[in-house]
Amino acid sequence: MVINDDFTCKQNSSPHKNFALVKNIYSASPLDRIASFIIDYFIILSPLITLFTAPFKKQLGLSGLVYGEIDSQIIYLNILVIIFLLSFLYNLLFTYFLGSTLGQLFLGLKVGTIIKNNKLGVFEVFVRSAVYNFSLLLLGLPFLFSFTHKGRRSIHDLLSDTFVYSIKEKKVSRLAPVFISRSLVSIVSVFIVFGSLLIIQSLISENTTIGSFDSESELCEEVTKAAETWPEQNEVQPKRLSIAMALFAIEEIDKDCLEIESTYVFDSGEEAGLAYLANAFIYADQPSLSDKYLEKVCQLDLNSETCKMASVIDHWAMDRLGQVGEILNNLVTDSVYVNLWKTRFLLSEGLYDQSLATLSKLPKLSILSSFSSINKVKLFWYKEKYEQASLVSDMVYEKENPSESKRLSSWLCFEELEKNCESVESTSCQVVELNSSSEEGYAGLAMLKKLECSQQLQTYYKYNWDPEVFSLINFKLEAEKKDLNDLTGLISTDFTQSRLSYEAISTFLKLNPDVNTQMLSAFEDWTSQLSESFRKTELAGKIMNYLVKEKKYEQALEYGEKFLTKNSSIDYQKNLVVSAYFSHKKLKAKFYFDLVESESKSRAKLNRTIAGTSDFDKVKAIIEKGHK
Repeated sequence: MVINDDFTCKQNSSPHKNFALVKNIYSASPLDRIASFIIDYFIILSPLITLFTAPFKKQLGLSGLVYGEIDSQIIYLNILVIIFLLSFLYNLLFTYFLGSTLGQLFLGLKVGTIIKNNKLGVFEVFVRSAVYNFSLLLLGLPFLFSFTHKGRRSIHDLLSDTFVYSIKEKKVSRLAPVFISRSLVSIVSVFIVFGSLLIIQSLISENTTIGSFDSESELCEEVTKAAETWPEQNEVQPKRLSIAMALFAIEEIDKDCLEIESTYVFDSGEEAGLAYLANAFIYADQPSLSDKYLEKVCQLDLNSETCKMASVIDHWAMDRLGQVGEILNNLVTDSVYVNLWKTRFLLSEGLYDQSLATLSKLPKLSILSSFSSINKVKLFWYKEKYEQASLVSDMVYEKENPSESKRLSSWLCFEELEKNCESVESTSCQVVELNSSSEEGYAGLAMLKKLECSQQLQTYYKYNWDPEVFSLINFKLEAEKKDLNDLTGLISTDFTQSRLSYEAISTFLKLNPDVNTQMLSAFEDWTSQLSESFRKTELAGKIMNYLVKEKKYEQALEYGEKFLTKNSSIDYQKNLVVSAYFSHKKLKAKFYFDLVESESKSRAKLNRTIAGTSDFDKVKAIIEKGHK
């Protein structure tokens, strides 16, 4: 049957009584059909498609990063299937029950059947909807057929024996009662459909909200507690995750907790750079994956604070500390997690004044008090302000929990005994002994140092030692029989803490002052590997002192210059003066002498440790005499 452009085909000579007054039917114009398509897909279906495909947003964002190309294709296929099903069901249900989609209904268009004039059958509507959606998959090219067909029918119309006609163009003298009732039913149906969609969306949102509350109840308790008093900051990152990053920086939470918080951000549909940065920490033991997360951070925003922190992590991991310092120095922020990492880096690099200044910027929160107090003690100690260090440490012992007190007292007791065995009865050393049920880590080293100072090392069997500390004890007891190979094996296989390596080397040096070239090379490597700047310069000072005592001045000068920092002790610098002078490098000797004189005036109290002064006094007299 041919349908003309104006669809002048008359109704049956004995038409159905309900449509007796309908004279003509006009096929819908292509522009009206395009307009109805825009309403259906860009106004009505678009929000639904967004709603139902939202769960795939996270997987799609991470697929190329974490999974692979095949997984990305599967996710795209799932999204395509969801869109296809929504479009198919939309066309099927509305066309079958209302005779048109909502967009067609709005523009006065209806779908009819060529073969019969009654209601559309299920088969026709099914075929029409299926072919219509396949046409969409072909980028809508089959729709163009309606522009050339005489009856303005597209491929899906032809295969389903249907056509789209315009109600507006019907020439009607008056409406039949049934047609009026059908119009009212259609209008009511539209409101019902829209109401149902709103209810469904509300229910889905409510379920999502309930799910969010359920998820929040499963989030890290430490972060939830900290969030109650956490100050507002000028940052666009998720607040909970920012707090988690800060707590992770001070070791208040572990990787599992941080992963829960970052996963919560991804599940909420937010693609935050901080979440990718957090995952870089979480998967730090998988370098290739961690690097991909760092790259993703900067792909989101190259100039963001999180991108700069990603660069910091990358440079830090590659031991490019100069670049780390440059980035952090230019990064001025009130972000707590950034300032915490900044404090740690500056402290490790021996930049004590800058570290103390950054530490003072942290908010006054109870959960940060332990980190702030302990690091203030270290900074005061490194700056040779021992009275301030003692005062702050006493406050920690009074206010902080036993684990924090033990951690600080272990560190400080060792430092005090390393400086002077007279501190064996200090408050820190008493706290160590009070809280030591198991002699592990720094607590073990502090207890070991106490036994040595009290000359009671032989009673070590009374304590429950950590395996690493126990290895060090055995080495100390038999150090006179050990050679460099024994020391090398001990450090490379048994020790995970640089402090243990430091103590082993110090013990070895006391009994083996004859340092040869092989030993010096090994000492250089071990000194470079020490993580604490203070410990590094202190060990370098010890080795320097032994070399000067053995009159190996050229080796002492070469070694000393490698590890000289602005925080090196006065004794360290004096040994440089002596070794440079007796190596016949008088200009260098004069340079380091002026440095000693300058430092001596700027430091209120000089701390004499292991360096002798007789050689220095001799060189000093010569330099001053020559200067006059």
